[in-house]
Amino acid sequence: MAQVSTVSNAVKAHEVHRYKEWLKDRVDRGFYVSPSQEHLMGNLSDENVWGLKAGAPITQAVLDNAFGEQQQLLAYFKKSGINVRGRGSPKEWSEVRHARDQGFGAYKDALTIRCYYSTMGEAPTILAKVIELIKAVQGSKFIHYQRDPDIIQFIDWYHPGIGHTVHVQVLHAFAAIAQEQDARLELLRANGGGWSGVNAKHIDLWGEGLYVNVRDALLNPSAWSHVWHENATELWGGRLTRLIQITHNTALTAERREDDLVKRDVEHILQRAFNVQLASK
Repeated sequence: MAQVSTVSNAVKAHEVHRYKEWLKDRVDRGFYVSPSQEHLMGNLSDENVWGLKAGAPITQAVLDNAFGEQQQLLAYFKKSGINVRGRGSPKEWSEVRHARDQGFGAYKDALTIRCYYSTMGEAPTILAKVIELIKAVQGSKFIHYQRDPDIIQFIDWYHPGIGHTVHVQVLHAFAAIAQEQDARLELLRANGGGWSGVNAKHIDLWGEGLYVNVRDALLNPSAWSHVWHENATELWGGRLTRLIQITHNTALTAERREDDLVKRDVEHILQRAFNVQLASK
């Protein structure tokens, strides 16, 4: 058995080495956003450069290796006082293989660092600090850097010391909780459940226009102040309640209790974000 395990580990090590050499070749050939253009969108799904059809030798061993490098990067970001988290588990090869986008987007989040902020006033400082930390790593290359106005900013960069690309998200706490809820729904749909409404087991924070309107209000609060300042329930409180009623009706299930906690967390996050209290019920 020991011999089989050794051979297996040797095969995995070869697969990881092969991928890192392939990736380094891409970077050495200049397939990344140059320093003078780092504020521009890159083309992440280009099959001719980064995608699986371009020959990206992705295997489960590669995904596991990327996940294994996460802790040292989390420690690196935490030293600067950033509220940061990573993936909870390694990305599965089946997720890559079945992804609708067979480009870089299918596997880029195998090594993910999420940097959180609570108010929009914190966002520029956190983003600048993240960029500074990335540039401090000798040999770093920006693969992709999104600067479109949003409550989530994406940066993908090549870390030469670990030989992987790193997917960094700088995001508002509301966007983070929406991501977590999306993941619950995605798992539910994969197991044959409904996405929203009476056939779902969890609320969809995109329902009732909630995510879009909250995002717009965070990005442009002056345009929304007449709604949320006078009555915050018009922006999020009442919508959360309706989403729970639509999804769970009167059922007191485990999923309902989980969604009640999500509702509570969203309310707390947005009260802090907008510095406003919910109207009394």
